Amino acid sequence: MEAFFQDYAQGYVDQDFDRIASHFAYPCMLTNQSGTDLICDAEDLEQHLMGFLAHLVDNNLAEAVPNILSDQHHGQDNRVVSVRWLLRNSGGQEFSQTEYLYVLVRSGQDWKISLANLI
Repeated sequence: MEAFFQDYAQGYVDQDFDRIASHFAYPCMLTNQSGTDLICDAEDLEQHLMGFLAHLVDNNLAEAVPNILSDQHHGQDNRVVSVRWLLRNSGGQEFSQTEYLYVLVRSGQDWKISLANLI
């Protein structure tokens, strides 16, 4: 699971939307400070993330560190993962710390995010 979230984080560092989008199942639900959105496809996801991606550029994101706090399996095809995120700029200074609860579903051999909830 660490590799999954490290790859997901690298998508944000690289501003690689396709890489970010590849980690999601559709439809999915995303909850943050702005509310809850149903995301039906990659286009919806891009619209949902536009402001956040701009915020990361404005803060010179250089490192996104996922710290897995818990990882619970619910059968073979579902898991619930709690992650604390640390975001650092190019000077190594932390500019954000958040915690998310993710519900992941198996899609073939891969895991995909079906719910991301800011907690």
